Amino acid sequence: MSRPMAKGSNNKPFSEHTAPEEGTNPTKYAEPSNCTLRILHVNVRSLRKKVDEIEAYVVDKDIDIICFTEHWMKDEEIKTLKIQGYSIRSSSARKQFLGGGTAIFTRDSLAAEVVHQNSNNGVDTDKDFECCCAYVNILKLYIINIYRSPSGSLNTFLNSVERLFSGMGTNKSIIMTGDFNVHFNTVEAARVRLSDLLDGFGMWQTIFEPTRGESCLDNIFVSDNIEIDDARVVDMGVSDHKGQIVGFSMKGIEIKQTKRCVRPITQVGLFHFYNRLELVSWDFINSESLTAEQKVDKFMDILEIAYLDCFPVKLYTIRSDQANNITWFNAELKYMREQLKLLRDMSEHGYTNGQEYKKYRSLYKDKIRQAKIKNNDALIQSSTNPAKTMWQIINSHRCKSGDTCQNTLTPDDFNTFFSSIAENIGRNIPNSANNSISYLLSMTPPLVQFNFSEVSFNDVRSVINNLKNKKSADIFGLSTRLKRRSRI
Repeated sequence: MSRPMAKGSNNKPFSEHTAPEEGTNPTKYAEPSNCTLRILHVNVRSLRKKVDEIEAYVVDKDIDIICFTEHWMKDEEIKTLKIQGYSIRSSSARKQFLGGGTAIFTRDSLAAEVVHQNSNNGVDTDKDFECCCAYVNILKLYIINIYRSPSGSLNTFLNSVERLFSGMGTNKSIIMTGDFNVHFNTVEAARVRLSDLLDGFGMWQTIFEPTRGESCLDNIFVSDNIEIDDARVVDMGVSDHKGQIVGFSMKGIEIKQTKRCVRPITQVGLFHFYNRLELVSWDFINSESLTAEQKVDKFMDILEIAYLDCFPVKLYTIRSDQANNITWFNAELKYMREQLKLLRDMSEHGYTNGQEYKKYRSLYKDKIRQAKIKNNDALIQSSTNPAKTMWQIINSHRCKSGDTCQNTLTPDDFNTFFSSIAENIGRNIPNSANNSISYLLSMTPPLVQFNFSEVSFNDVRSVINNLKNKKSADIFGLSTRLKRRSRI
């Protein structure tokens, strides 16, 4: 496919390309294929207090992959950061200096794994070359996110980039994002050297507009086998850098769909279920020719057959890339974000002193928090199991971090150890001089003896009423909710 190219630069080497003239479209966009996703990069300049604003933006814009540079967090902080609907896949943090850092997040449903790169070869990467990399399994796609400090060594940075791509091999699907602190909308030497280097590895520039002030410092590069559907700069209002969004398609890749079998409890099914039970003769319960166990088996068989007939299996198709279940973002927040952009533009052009923008941004962040609280309250109050729903909300804000412990202990070894504990303890108990039977004979028998009492229908009904109203099925496939509804 055709790649981003400056107007009038036909057949020129990449280093000679200049920014396109205003109003021109430098990219020939591909027709959307069977797998279209959106990646966002932004130099966030401190991520700690901007998570709510980020969440509001990515859910509205339907972002699949988020890349941050300059998150300004420590390693243990960024690895435990949670963005609702997304999981951190790879990150880097500075060890000596403050600031900097890179991170890659993907949708929870878009699994990815960290790729450990050794491009620095021991070089201090705190300012010269900060990088993290992730591999999206289902897409067979590498995501690289890079930050270079303006005070870092350009030679060290370029050498690190070259080692990184040389170690990855050929014919890979790669998207590289980052703040390179190279002026891509000029013909400066740093831009020419970096562009020529990436051109040699088949990486193509997608962003040509300014991303900070009048400079195009941030960019997204893609490999030859990735088709660009959309590429643009966006003002997110969270940093002095603008974000970049690229919609891309990959040939021959399909988002997998999974099938799920369920037995929905419908009103029609309940009607037929109740009718079936009303027509059943329950005389066998009082029959003296059947044992208690036979009566229970027959009783459960009647319920199970009626349940299977009245609530047939339904097959549902679930897309693995389905949208995040975030319901708190509303039209009011979207309107406030647009107003915030307007106030920021007015402040930058000197129409206001900036205080109005700061006040309104504080109000916007407070409205986001209130919307989240209100949404969580509604979920808990409308739930049939408030405690469970509350813990689901809490767990959704926990980051599942940490590496899996590697060990050689097998399940058989584990079971053998615990099953032999009692035997080992008994073997080590010293022999007693007295016979254990003598202790039994000396015991005084208890006055209270065990006996059975008659169980009435009211007793059974009371037990059923006290059961928790859960949808989960028991060993017979019947839910507690269905049992409560079926009581006579």
